[in-house]
Amino acid sequence: AARAERNRIRGDADSLLGNARAAVADAVARVGNARSALATAQATVKQEEATLALATVTAERQKTLAEQGAIARQLADDARTARDVQAQRVGAARAAVEGARRAVDSARTVETTARANLRIAGRKTVADLAAADATFRQAEVQSRVAGANRSGGDAYARSLDALGETVRAAEASVRGARARLEQTVLRAPFDGAVTSRTLDPGSLASPGAAILTVESLDRLFARATLPVDRTDGVGPGTPGIF
Repeated sequence: AARAERNRIRGDADSLLGNARAAVADAVARVGNARSALATAQATVKQEEATLALATVTAERQKTLAEQGAIARQLADDARTARDVQAQRVGAARAAVEGARRAVDSARTVETTARANLRIAGRKTVADLAAADATFRQAEVQSRVAGANRSGGDAYARSLDALGETVRAAEASVRGARARLEQTVLRAPFDGAVTSRTLDPGSLASPGAAILTVESLDRLFARATLPVDRTDGVGPGTPGIF
């Protein structure tokens, strides 16, 4: 029984460490994706700003021509509207950059937490497995001693009783180690991203106290503005592309 428990705790430890390593790999990938999205957003800002600069020059030129009577006033108004719309696009692009930066910071926090959990799980697993192995070896040695004393009658029976107690204690130790292993993992009831951490790795957590804040990624929203002359036909449920 002690051998089976020891083998099972080793399997659980391998699974625990494997999950922790997978969490680190996933976090690293999220950081990479977030950085890529940030680079894309920054490139979009540059493109939108260049377009705004051109729209501003055009609007000023059309205004001058309209004041000189060289072109219709409507052309100058259209150029000014195009410049204002482009200015809003620049604002939206800059906001997207800020959002991408926050996503990078959040992904880095997830990575840091995952690496900390991996280190904690590794140290805990090593300690628990060492204790379980030591207890098992002790029980095994005593079992061989008891087997050598089989001809001892009552002494042999007493030795077997003592051995039984030692084996049961070893099994209890293994069960305790397995239970402690389960306490090294924090599981959220939904997929999301860690947005804040209340306690640092290695800190003592109190019952009922918050350790991490996890935000769900299932319900995201974005806020955008439209010029008044572009709002015809826009209402609840109207699809949009960002």
